[in-house]
Amino acid sequence: MTNQNANNYFIDSFTTLTPVEAFNIFNRQFFDNYYVLNSETFEIHDEIKLPKWFVRLGVKFRVSLVTLFGSTYVRITFTSKMLGKHYFWGLNAQNFRIVFVDVMNEIGCTISYDNFMAVSKINDVDIAFDFFMNDSTFEIFCKPYTKLTGAKTFYTSPKKFLSGRALAGVQMVNRRDASILTPFMKFYSKLDELLSRSNEFYQRLLKAGVVVSPNHRRCEVTIKNKKHFESVFKACSIPPEKINPLDILNLSQVRLGAISDCVLNRYRNHIISDKLVRGNTTKITPTNYLLARLCVIAMEQGYTLKHIINLVDVKDDINDVAKSRLLSRLKTSVSYVRQVHDLTHLK
Repeated sequence: MTNQNANNYFIDSFTTLTPVEAFNIFNRQFFDNYYVLNSETFEIHDEIKLPKWFVRLGVKFRVSLVTLFGSTYVRITFTSKMLGKHYFWGLNAQNFRIVFVDVMNEIGCTISYDNFMAVSKINDVDIAFDFFMNDSTFEIFCKPYTKLTGAKTFYTSPKKFLSGRALAGVQMVNRRDASILTPFMKFYSKLDELLSRSNEFYQRLLKAGVVVSPNHRRCEVTIKNKKHFESVFKACSIPPEKINPLDILNLSQVRLGAISDCVLNRYRNHIISDKLVRGNTTKITPTNYLLARLCVIAMEQGYTLKHIINLVDVKDDINDVAKSRLLSRLKTSVSYVRQVHDLTHLK
């Protein structure tokens, strides 16, 4: 059995913050207190609670106590690996209850499912999209992103599964440093990631009959928090949603795709700018660059390049010389737009 969820958007993981008082039973023995002492007086300077790591069926997940705005929350990270052989289907409102029950049993805590969904906050939501590419095509696909500031590339080792060194992925910013303006984004090879970071889990997948191809790639973006979701919803013209676990898990394929594209466009636009400014032949002028960006915006609204040129060509109130110069400049800009592979879906 191979992955059958390719070309679909799904939720790969997310983190919840639940008020500790909402739990009927909360097992505090997992969370030892650690103290930071003053080096001179040896008085207690600060108290910290380190996260507790659990491993269930080859899946590692983290639970911790955090204090925010004077309240204590239980922070839990849920991942689609907790679905076992159904890993590639992602987390959703239909299958999350099973994961929830398993996690609560593992950490020795009790809270009703409905209450958990009602009182928990959700953040660090990873939205994924799987696709297939051979090594050479994947490297060409990733190359524009590798040239952006802050990009980090990953390579496979011959010890892993390939006969030689190949690009395994590219990542923009670290998760911890991500923001609305510079969100976390990653393209990577799924098989390499499983073998290098989750081998025990992968062996369980194999036993369950799930085969992962060396050509299996994944795009992953992270929505940090409520403010980030609100920003993305507004940018995508998505009606406001409640930012809680149940509503996020109920997001449709179309909306997950729109959210993912909105995040990716933060970097695609930089790639467009980079290619337009640093073309392989003649360096584009600032004015032509601005015209090219206007072309891109118009095309994203449904106009074709022919429409744009015709709008200029039929303006009778512009004298012929000015019209000719503007039309020539616009066509020059259009030629640069056509060189950008990210716009091949635009006509």
